[in-house]
Amino acid sequence: MSCLVWNCRGLGNHLAVQELVKMIQAKAPSVVFLAEILADEARLDYVKDHIQFDKKFFAPRVNNGGGFVLYWKICVEIDIESSSVNHIDVI
Repeated sequence: MSCLVWNCRGLGNHLAVQELVKMIQAKAPSVVFLAEILADEARLDYVKDHIQFDKKFFAPRVNNGGGFVLYWKICVEIDIESSSVNHIDVI
């Protein structure tokens, strides 16, 4: 299993999504964690479909904070133990 972690500074920008797709194609991760997403859930669903991942968990942004999202493929078993605006604890 491989993971990709990226502080993307916003997924609203089409170029950021294109760059994410390139990284995923090059590295073929099973899990992707993105910080500072600055996006709503509809945009995150669009990205999930675009990068062809199966599952998503996100912590929405608070005020001007960026929020974060965890995507994973169905072949990886991930359970969310707990989360807050500062963390996602997975098992």
